[in-house]
Amino acid sequence: DIRQLAMQPYSKNNYLGKYAGFDKKWLALVPTKRSSTNPNELLLIDQQSNQSLFIEPDISDIDIQNNEGQKFSLTLNDLTRFYTHPSRYFAQNKLALYLDNYDEQLLDNEPFDSDHLSRYLFKEQVLSGLLNDEVNTDVEAHALPKEQLQARLIDTLKQQASLSGKFPQLPQQQEQLDKLVTDSVNLAQFIEEHNASNTQAVNLTITHEFSLDSGVKTIGYSIDLSTKLQVCADKIIHYRSSLPKMKDFLGLYLNLLIVEIWLEEKSEQTSNLDITTQTLFDSLNKIKTSHGFYFDSKSQKSVQYCYPYIDKPKEQLSLLLAVFLQGQSQALLLNSDLAQAFYKAKVFEQKHFEQLWLDDNNQQAFGRDPYIQFFWSNCPQFNDIQPQLTHVYDMIINHRQQVK
Repeated sequence: DIRQLAMQPYSKNNYLGKYAGFDKKWLALVPTKRSSTNPNELLLIDQQSNQSLFIEPDISDIDIQNNEGQKFSLTLNDLTRFYTHPSRYFAQNKLALYLDNYDEQLLDNEPFDSDHLSRYLFKEQVLSGLLNDEVNTDVEAHALPKEQLQARLIDTLKQQASLSGKFPQLPQQQEQLDKLVTDSVNLAQFIEEHNASNTQAVNLTITHEFSLDSGVKTIGYSIDLSTKLQVCADKIIHYRSSLPKMKDFLGLYLNLLIVEIWLEEKSEQTSNLDITTQTLFDSLNKIKTSHGFYFDSKSQKSVQYCYPYIDKPKEQLSLLLAVFLQGQSQALLLNSDLAQAFYKAKVFEQKHFEQLWLDDNNQQAFGRDPYIQFFWSNCPQFNDIQPQLTHVYDMIINHRQQVK
């Protein structure tokens, strides 16, 4: 037989067909221009309601062929890591590509101040200790009042921080540690005032089934999605010793989705539930909201956000999982930090996007991230990105409520 082969190594014909010379997954790295007037839309069909939903991002035939009939497991942390940095997730998990930022050089001198990460981790350690009663467990300690036990815990953590080398041995070291402790104590008191300190850890797993229609055929998916959440009375609880990030809101939203879907599944099996599952069902059936408690260091005040009951949780989860599947075959520019900058600004146009991309005055510019540089050497047009960005994050932002 005589067959014609592609003359150029980067021809698409080298990656497709029976005699492909290269793995077709590499085609995902080829930049594609999307048409805003005629996008390749992805059709979702919910197995339960049989309703069709259109979402903006498309999944190529390559994705569908590779994942056809696939049943696999995910954790909430997997989804959160993906949406935090989709192109990094794709590069590391699908291409085994780990990029180091060689522009960042370690300083060869003794620091005269602690870094932001060390301060944040110390505050988190103090907050966790106060809320989880991580105090001395010896017999003598149990006879002491709670305030003295907490003071002993704080002294121990301060001593550990001082000896860790993360906080330079300077006269103002103790003053800095005391300030960080005060921030954590204030947030812990704020959480306790809202009856959200006595949390219970709950592990949940749901099996979510949905279908994707590529326009050629409909493919069914079955995904086991698991999470570990903190529950207190009628609320899902999350806290952080800083202002919330978009990934925090995503976690609050996803946890509530998973609880609602789990309850819906178990409500159909109430007569067949064992005692442990029935007890958990009764406990989670009281949940009405998902709450996050955070601390604003600049204004020295605690803030609280919540998500009330979400309508059609299976449809919302299907949309997020469909974009996740798309991101397994191509790099997507849907970073949560980009979404946060977009929704925080009153106006966000191309010039603002380019400033975020290039300006590293206060922190590393968005475009200097090694994974961003690898997939997008130049700043793209924000109008090409915005439809996907709002498609994913609108439902998360619009359903959010700040508790005053």
